[in-house]
Amino acid sequence: MKIMFKKEFDRMPVGTVFAEFKPYIFGQIMIKNSYIDDEFWNGATDLIPDLDYIEDLWLKNVEKSDGEKIGTEKENEYYIGTTEETENTCWDCSSADYNDNDLFVVFEEYEVKRMINILQETLKDS
Repeated sequence: MKIMFKKEFDRMPVGTVFAEFKPYIFGQIMIKNSYIDDEFWNGATDLIPDLDYIEDLWLKNVEKSDGEKIGTEKENEYYIGTTEETENTCWDCSSADYNDNDLFVVFEEYEVKRMINILQETLKDS
């Protein structure tokens, strides 16, 4: 993987697999999906669905069978223990959302292939 500043990242092509980066913290893994010109890109697709967009998971005031509330108010907003169908979500971001000193991690082709292989291996037994 390569860590780069915004100016270099802006020039990366559509299809680039990346994450926002702050030292020791990786953001959501995304794919750049729209390229306007050498200095502006718009749009990226999240690889992991963002719960903010899955409104079916919202549930206020989750309670145990004895009536006791569990978790914090924020935790109670999610319906614990259910399975919901999700879709790929599009994070509406662009180069305008970042400063020149913001960092990005760009994954190399071999790293993307390794991620795919690992995910495929998890499906073999299901």
